[in-house]
Amino acid sequence: MFLPLIVGWRGDRVDRADPLIQAVAAGRVAGVILFATDVPTGQRRNIRSPEQLRRLTSDLQAMAPQPLLIAIDQEGGTVQRLRAEAGFIETPAAADLGQGPIAPAEAAFDRQAAQLAELGINLNFAPVVDLAVDPDNPVIAGRGRSFGRDPAAVTALARLALAAHRRHGVAACLKHFPGHGSSSTDSHLGLTDVTATWLPEELDPYRALAAEAPAVLVAHVMHRGMDPDRPASLSPAITQACLRTTLGFTGAVISDDMQMGAITDAWPFPESAILALQAGCDLLIYGNNLIWQPTIVDDVARAVEQALQDGRLSESHIKAAAVRTAALIPSA
Repeated sequence: MFLPLIVGWRGDRVDRADPLIQAVAAGRVAGVILFATDVPTGQRRNIRSPEQLRRLTSDLQAMAPQPLLIAIDQEGGTVQRLRAEAGFIETPAAADLGQGPIAPAEAAFDRQAAQLAELGINLNFAPVVDLAVDPDNPVIAGRGRSFGRDPAAVTALARLALAAHRRHGVAACLKHFPGHGSSSTDSHLGLTDVTATWLPEELDPYRALAAEAPAVLVAHVMHRGMDPDRPASLSPAITQACLRTTLGFTGAVISDDMQMGAITDAWPFPESAILALQAGCDLLIYGNNLIWQPTIVDDVARAVEQALQDGRLSESHIKAAAVRTAALIPSA
């Protein structure tokens, strides 16, 4: 059974004894996500050198029965898995690119996308289009991850990033919908409520780029004015009604990592997975780098099968998600 999952695993090579690698070989998952460091242990995880990474991505694609999404967070600045110390080309922080002229930013995006393509990576969870509403935001502006406060300027730079990735055959992904830039807390650690701080113009980049972006990543932020009970990633009102119906987005909708504290602290697993799919997410990320769940594929499979039997999910929903997922890969 195909599952709309992007999963993380430990290892810098293909180990056919690993159950997560076996899931790739069996065509049970949509993709994998790469990390440089294993957070719980502090050790190297999937990335050691350009040569090693090219071999890894090639081996993964060779063993998968259908084209595989190989994803990474390569924003630039503080969030990039490909580091100069390991032989890669780094990308400047979004905040730095947002303060300079357009030409160097465009060149940086082109280098970024070209490197990803050459390494066999076909999905980048970037660019960030969160507005720098709160300059002290601990997870966005405070880490230099926003292009700036002005929606038009953020949109212009994000458009260049999307175009660069498209030229090189890499799917880019806008994030973090509907906006994480006004938050005062980090959704990795727990519930993040933006009800009192969120601004309507945080939707402007998504509205302007809806027809150009192949994917949007939905955040685990609460906006009680949009949905009083659930964060965006679990909310049909935000993911379907706002993103798809109001803004007209037709590409792939991807959840932020479902093992982040904002989800695990309040919504039990695997119920949270079903809620995210019901909300309209096409793909769920389980990076296995915040919580180690080597049985994640089997666990989600059982939950999805039960939800299909109970009528909480439909086959048409899973098939539509698979179609939008396949569209992210040029060769698919």
